[in-house]
Amino acid sequence: MKVEFWIVDLFGEYQKVTLSPGEKWEQLETSCDEGRIDSYLEYEYDVDLGGIVRRSGSYGYDCDGRFEHHYEEFCPLNKLCSRPAMIEWGHWENGMWHAPIYDTSKMLPMWEQVDESHRDYEAERAGY
Repeated sequence: MKVEFWIVDLFGEYQKVTLSPGEKWEQLETSCDEGRIDSYLEYEYDVDLGGIVRRSGSYGYDCDGRFEHHYEEFCPLNKLCSRPAMIEWGHWENGMWHAPIYDTSKMLPMWEQVDESHRDYEAERAGY
């Protein structure tokens, strides 16, 4: 059975993704602002777990040296459409609070964190 759900991609855009069991959706992005940072985003339909696994992270180097950040999250199929997409952040303007604006036509998954890891190679070399 295919599943269809909304995601926020690496560029902050909403996209509708359709996955069959065992299928993956992947996105990569490289930025070279202060060094080089490669970011990745992956969604996999894991039938054995009964949901979608999201893996994301970044690795590269900047003025402080080499680093890695990796995250893994899970969403059961029954929570793929759990929260509306935010289209405008809440903000103060002229002394008044304007609440966030949501788009209920784009319902996003409710992710549960599974794993997280970080490495700072320069800090490790320095003994931290």
